[in-house]
Amino acid sequence: MLRNAMRTKNVGFTLIEIMVALVLAAILLGIATPSFSEFVRNARIASAANGVLAAMHAARTEAIKRRVPVTVCASSNPTSESPTCDTDGDFSGWLLFVDDDGDPVASSGKEGNGKFEPEEGAGDEILLRTSGRPQEGLDVLPSTAYVQFGANGFQRRDMDAAPNDVDILVCDSRGSRSLGSSGTAARLLQITRTGRPQITRDETTVKAAIETLGKCPADA
Repeated sequence: MLRNAMRTKNVGFTLIEIMVALVLAAILLGIATPSFSEFVRNARIASAANGVLAAMHAARTEAIKRRVPVTVCASSNPTSESPTCDTDGDFSGWLLFVDDDGDPVASSGKEGNGKFEPEEGAGDEILLRTSGRPQEGLDVLPSTAYVQFGANGFQRRDMDAAPNDVDILVCDSRGSRSLGSSGTAARLLQITRTGRPQITRDETTVKAAIETLGKCPADA
């Protein structure tokens, strides 16, 4: 009796219990993985859209503060030693700069022309900020190659010619897919003629922009 009482009782899991636990873990992982992947994609597209939005706010503020034109232009080589503005293309990379050569006599074709020309005129155009391309798989499609702000904070273009509202679409392979009450997966940055930038995810507005600016992969 004493010998039996001193025996150690073994505690553990049976094979069936382990298999049930593994099945439950697989089910939970299968549910969580798509949600996490969607979260990551939303974070990437939001970061790209907010980066361009911040650039527009900064350009408008600098134009008012400096009392000279300030431009944000699309650039395919924003990180090079001599970056340049693109005449077309997307806004995946961009330059933010003071668009004024500093020479009141020679500025008639250069001031506020939407081109980064640091060597032109008596004064250097100042590069204030740059951004390289976002992560692979994102499209940044603009309705214009550059956005310029004047000293009053309003949009300005081609030596004070009346500008149009600007749309910049940021999307990935989901295109205009609806995410329910939060709107579409894509983001649309809108800059009004008065210079006010804002982001919308309204499904009707985003789909109209996709039709105008270009097809996102999922809408092709």
